[in-house]
Amino acid sequence: MSEPPDEPDPPRFPFPPGKHGDVTPRYAELRASSPVSRVRLPSGDTAWLVLRHADAVRVYADPVFSRRALTVPGTPRMAPGPDISDDPTGLLNLDPPDHTRLRRIVRGVFGVRAAEAWRPRSRAIAEELVDAMVAGGSPADLVEAIAIPLPLRGICELLGVPPADRELFRDWARKIVSIGAYPPQEVGAALAAARSYIADLVAARRAERPERPHDLLDQMIAARDVDDLLSEGELLTLSFGLLLNGHDTTVNSLVRGMLALLRHPDQWALLTADPDAVVAGVVEEVLRYAPPSDNGLLRLATREVELSGVRIAAGEAVLAPIAAAGRDPAVFTDPERFDVTRDARPHLGFGHGPHHCLGAHHSRVDLQEAYRALAGRLPGLRPAVGLDDLRWHGGLIGMSVRELPVSW
Repeated sequence: MSEPPDEPDPPRFPFPPGKHGDVTPRYAELRASSPVSRVRLPSGDTAWLVLRHADAVRVYADPVFSRRALTVPGTPRMAPGPDISDDPTGLLNLDPPDHTRLRRIVRGVFGVRAAEAWRPRSRAIAEELVDAMVAGGSPADLVEAIAIPLPLRGICELLGVPPADRELFRDWARKIVSIGAYPPQEVGAALAAARSYIADLVAARRAERPERPHDLLDQMIAARDVDDLLSEGELLTLSFGLLLNGHDTTVNSLVRGMLALLRHPDQWALLTADPDAVVAGVVEEVLRYAPPSDNGLLRLATREVELSGVRIAAGEAVLAPIAAAGRDPAVFTDPERFDVTRDARPHLGFGHGPHHCLGAHHSRVDLQEAYRALAGRLPGLRPAVGLDDLRWHGGLIGMSVRELPVSW
């Protein structure tokens, strides 16, 4: 077992992306030479960067790598200032058994059967949005027309958020999932505003006293008030986490997937030729090739452990980027090639282990219905600007374009 000498100044993470927002080429370079190496995070702390698929699976699944331990003051942080890792009751920041207990309360709403029951509504929303985009004329911005409203409407309907309040979360979410892209005071203000809104929404729903739960928020309130399955703080943070994370993942996947398809017209042609037959494979390849999260969530080693022959000490931070795992040639043949016909299922696009994305099944349905609607209605879809002219959101957990102008 070996440990590389400490670098006087480890490279700064995140690395600059590849061309047109592609996965940074630094992952492939380091995977070949130093698959576990130190980097300096935006916070100034250091972490071990893990770039092999097998090591990432271990980091995500092995309880030695903890999320809860990172909520203790003085432990390494991803970004300076407040962020979603500060709340020790947040679902993303818990370890089993508390994490398992909270997921159990809502898992029925996000299971495979529930996702398939949601499909007709998802298809109706997707077709409605495509119709509205077409009616507005070419060109149009795919981000504003489809990518944001589809998943946002979905999670708000599941939670019972009034339609007039949906837009509030767009700006909050962008700041909350940033990694040093916004001043700490703006991130803190967004966190406070979102949490205050959730508290007010729960209070208002309680005042209505429905005879039986109508939506997911009612079910969680009943789990607190009737069954005593969670604390008041857990109710609020669970509601907050579901609303915040319940749409951002799908937005990023939808935008980055459409960009990948438009960059590879031969793959777009496969989808438009037979959307029903191809769309499921398209979604899985998108999740591998252009996952919703480039970086993944930081974890803390709670005891000494070895990854790829490198010793990681207790108390050291570990980061296993999802995007790096998806390009590992030990798992995926010709991983730099975007191929919607491949079997991409070993991908970690929705994570792995206890923190596997709770809404993965719903997200898959929304992505499939969005791609199906676009390919079926607009087979001639193409970028309306040069790909070099796209503007990107930087400093986020997942890279995404600000606008994706398209013509047809």
